[in-house]
Amino acid sequence: MSSEAYPRAYIGAENCDANWLAEANRLGYNPGYTPPERKGHYRGLYRWDTAFICIIYARAHNVRSAVRDFKTLLAGQMPSGLIPNQQHTAGKRFLEPEALLGQESDGHTNYDQPALEAQTALEIYHALETQPGVDPTKAQREAKNFLKEVFPSLVLNYGYIDTHLSNGLNDKLIGAVRPEATGRDSGPEWDFTKPFRLPRRGPNTPAYIALSNSVINYAHRLHTIRKLKQANGDAQKSREIFWANDIEMNCIYASNCYAMAEIAELAGRPKEEVNGYKKQARGVEEQILKPWHPYPEGGQGMWFSHAENGEGRFYALDKYGLPIKEVTTANVMPVLLPNLGENQLKSILSLIRRKLEAPYGLSTVANDSLKHDPHYGEKESIWRGPDWMNQDWLVAEGLLLQINRPELADNIDLIQECKEVLWHLTSASTTVLDMWAERGTPIPEFHDPQTARAFRLSRVQWFAWGNLGRVMPPNLMPNVVTKALLKHASLAKVPG
Repeated sequence: MSSEAYPRAYIGAENCDANWLAEANRLGYNPGYTPPERKGHYRGLYRWDTAFICIIYARAHNVRSAVRDFKTLLAGQMPSGLIPNQQHTAGKRFLEPEALLGQESDGHTNYDQPALEAQTALEIYHALETQPGVDPTKAQREAKNFLKEVFPSLVLNYGYIDTHLSNGLNDKLIGAVRPEATGRDSGPEWDFTKPFRLPRRGPNTPAYIALSNSVINYAHRLHTIRKLKQANGDAQKSREIFWANDIEMNCIYASNCYAMAEIAELAGRPKEEVNGYKKQARGVEEQILKPWHPYPEGGQGMWFSHAENGEGRFYALDKYGLPIKEVTTANVMPVLLPNLGENQLKSILSLIRRKLEAPYGLSTVANDSLKHDPHYGEKESIWRGPDWMNQDWLVAEGLLLQINRPELADNIDLIQECKEVLWHLTSASTTVLDMWAERGTPIPEFHDPQTARAFRLSRVQWFAWGNLGRVMPPNLMPNVVTKALLKHASLAKVPG
């Protein structure tokens, strides 16, 4: 990932390291990694936050910070292979349900988050091998040594997921043991577990309903975590309490299994091991793309070809294998998959254009949903409408992958629409970051996709992964995407 391809990336990453670590040193708090923000709410280390921060550093060639943070993340891996969602959080978030009931004594949680570690390792590898001013032979050697050092931890990580989180031996979709494991804690797709929530009326929902639902969400999290703690790690009991096959979590997993195959090859592992990861990736990918059937042979699929009057739609599945018919940014994450069908890609583009696109990014919940809360009316109930920059970034990376697929090259109209959506996402992210910079507004945790209003600055100030907007794929007008620029995207290479 050269800094020339991402001319603004270096600004974002340097701010991330210098601003927050300077503040951390002033407070006497220097843990050897970059916490997600500098206000204090997220003072510990968080799994996918750290992965995104490392990617920002890598693309900016702030590679030392990337290596430092990544190794700190892996250092917290448990003997089982699990990389916890949270590390080093003991005593820092005492009102959070996880802290009250779900934390281990050492401040580590016992559940995971979307597994971006393989892609992150590749990003760091490419940054190491292309270090400015470093002899290419020395840089290549350092990059290879990095992969060899982290490879055993990555093997344990993806082995744990395959063994402990898949639905079963012949059903390779992975499940979330609680909503927080998806990274989208309070998303409306999990409302089916909250029978006491009051019906919303869209963005204009009265304040008393929003406040009531915030309280109900908090109480439900406490209740769920208490029940999970009583299960005491029993997998079957835990799955009876909560289990869901989330689309985004599975797409990130499949994409990263392809990345594991590439890492294994670069690290000089045997061909059988490389092919094993390809097989693992394809197995999950094929099941995601497979049409749902009431009586499936093998694992259940996530593609509902007859939904939306025949346009088709991807849906998450509950513990019974039934669709969770909520529309969020998660529904479009199959764009990360290299073998996505043309009709499925058309459906995703239509869904983005009709229901998720907004002036300042993506709404995390469909704009026409009664559960849509873009103005953050339900305080502390997050992922219900406001834009989170990581979702825009993931979709943009996926679009770049689709644009570069040779088998789609002849479908000019489809590629053109991919370029137009990509252009909107990259333009929106740059615009909103520039707007905040001009106003002196710190990068927020999330923002209103309609107005760009920043949220939660009283609790979370200067949110690190907002810098993903500085390292989006090239911000190009439609019809100007070139192979020379495409090669810099980590997901643009279709796995063999």
